[in-house]
Amino acid sequence: MKKTWHGVASAVLVAAAAVLVFGAGAEATGPFPEPAGGWKSRAIVLSAPMPNEVARFNAFVKNTLAPAGVDTLVLLTRYRYQFKSHPECAASNALSHADARAIKAACDACNVRLVPKMNLLGHQGGKSVVTDGLLAAHPELDESPEKKEVRHNYCRSICPKHPEALKYATDLASEMAEAFGADMMHVGCDEVFEIGSCPRCKGTPTGTLFADWVNGISRHLKAKGVRTMIWSDRLLNAKESGYGVWEASDNGTDAALGKVDKDVICCDWHYENCPKYPSVETLADAGYELYVCPWRYPENARKFLDYAVKHDKGKYLGVMLTTWYPAKDVMDAIEGTWAAPDGKDPRAERAHTFYSLARNFQYVFPKARARAKWTWFDGSEVPMEGKGWTRRDQTETYYDRLPSAGANDVPWAVWNLQKHTAGMSFRFTTDSAKLAIRWKPRFPNLAMPHMPSTGVSGVDVYQWSEEDGKWRYCPSWAIPKQEGSEATWRIRPNALTVVNLPLYNGIEWIRLGVEPGCGIFDPPPRKSGVTKPVVFYGTSTTQGGCVTRPGHCWTTIASRIADVPQVNLGFSGAGKMEDVMLDRVAQIDASVYVLDTAGNMGVKLMEERFEKFTRGLRERRPGVPIVVPAHPWDDVGGEFPKQRAFLRDLCAKLKAEDPAKWKDLYFLSDEEFITGDCDNTVEGAHLNDLGAHRMGASCANLLKKVLRP
Repeated sequence: MKKTWHGVASAVLVAAAAVLVFGAGAEATGPFPEPAGGWKSRAIVLSAPMPNEVARFNAFVKNTLAPAGVDTLVLLTRYRYQFKSHPECAASNALSHADARAIKAACDACNVRLVPKMNLLGHQGGKSVVTDGLLAAHPELDESPEKKEVRHNYCRSICPKHPEALKYATDLASEMAEAFGADMMHVGCDEVFEIGSCPRCKGTPTGTLFADWVNGISRHLKAKGVRTMIWSDRLLNAKESGYGVWEASDNGTDAALGKVDKDVICCDWHYENCPKYPSVETLADAGYELYVCPWRYPENARKFLDYAVKHDKGKYLGVMLTTWYPAKDVMDAIEGTWAAPDGKDPRAERAHTFYSLARNFQYVFPKARARAKWTWFDGSEVPMEGKGWTRRDQTETYYDRLPSAGANDVPWAVWNLQKHTAGMSFRFTTDSAKLAIRWKPRFPNLAMPHMPSTGVSGVDVYQWSEEDGKWRYCPSWAIPKQEGSEATWRIRPNALTVVNLPLYNGIEWIRLGVEPGCGIFDPPPRKSGVTKPVVFYGTSTTQGGCVTRPGHCWTTIASRIADVPQVNLGFSGAGKMEDVMLDRVAQIDASVYVLDTAGNMGVKLMEERFEKFTRGLRERRPGVPIVVPAHPWDDVGGEFPKQRAFLRDLCAKLKAEDPAKWKDLYFLSDEEFITGDCDNTVEGAHLNDLGAHRMGASCANLLKKVLRP
């Protein structure tokens, strides 16, 4: 049995043996793999904070890392320290000696071992240009200075046989170890692609070059009471192990296995979903103690750790969660507050990375899960409906409704309104009994005089009840706030759940929280069998004006009752059937097109554009049903009766002209939902909740006939 989330599987308990079944990249839940006697150490790799972040970082050690069970902190300092031995090597935003001692004191107070880390062979930065560190200050130490570009990005290397290189490396390493009061020092040595090519190194086997270099640093540090750690990828043979060239060597450095001193600790990192992880055995058989080092994806971590436990040879020092991003981002993610900086698009892969990393933190450190209130998912990770252009590179931001291509051709008003998330929703299941949503509206106008903030900028939640075959609204005090909002819901575990997004505002960021150890999964297929969306193109009422909640938008009601996906292309005051909008509407491969634009056009403009648009859509999408609803307004006079008559007459004309071509053209009469009580609108024009339900139900009945005759 397997549940998937965005093509990513999540664990479920199977039978009494509690066997965990996963797919690639799953959310790992359930028991954490433990060797006999448990992991001796639980470590984390974090980037060193910026100087102005040291106080927060130290508080994070005290309040988050230590209570989670972290006993070792590998601090990615690189060259960000104010060296006295070689000050020219210090990178920008370098920590002072006082900063180093403050971090050390914070760790000591929590019984967390502090291990500073540098890159002292490969990883010298710059495929073409090195901007800081040892090679920037001393380019004469470059292994391949003649190359304008090296094999891989950021992978220039120090020449291990340059007569000054080892002296520089040991000076910097020993100074940093002293500054941080460390009894262990991580010196990197991973992903060394540039080695053995310069005149000094040619003729010497790369395995010998690598072993001599590591031993030179290690023996120097050992004399000062400091034990050395390295990444172990260069000790592994890519072909024999089955790993890629990042996780193992294809240039002969693996011959250093057994030649590197046995008191060097090997950090065995693997991040992909591999069929097996033979390196844990290879390194243990060679006599090395090692850390098992996963990264951001809980399922990949589980597979790696599970393999390691099953092949334990008594050489594990512990498990080490790696992270490779600025300290602030990682702290924010683990604390559930990360958002894309500077207003950048939150759909970026970074959002997935940070929140997946935060979930992996709860997985690798079970105490963190026990202490956590929520496990967070970024909105870009959750199954979504309501987007006509679904590829992430097609829209300017993840929550836009129109494609970025040809944006200048779209009317200005339409382009601004397409930034609103009308019709978009998350559709998923979860095994959690509680749901939390944090979101930040994109624009400051949270409400309108005739539409409350809960409809303009709010979210709401519905769940499907299998018992009575009905959708149930889940109440919550979900009031939008400009600085960011949060609301919680009690929900039924494993029920189909829909979260509707704001109608007249956009989303800067949104994240969904479930109970720790729970996941978010793909929804089951619709019982209707309809997979292509119904595209609603129209006006302010189409967009949702002026209902009290997103779930009350008439298009959403129609979609919910008819059990069909929707794409809402309602644009308040701007549904005017321009040629460019015909192109945008027709780009979407729809099950039905609903043209609800009369309210923005007037009879004269309708006479100019409605027939042309409808004919153009039929040419672009032959055979796809087209629904033309009458005005959803109560009859208060003016042009409304003329507009209704125009639409009715146009549909009749086209069907009479070519019955076969227009057999799937439908006129939705106002008699279906205008009851004569004048209770359908807020002010005579825009639908209230009652009017929206009447119109949505009427449209749903027609959709069910059209799609399931």
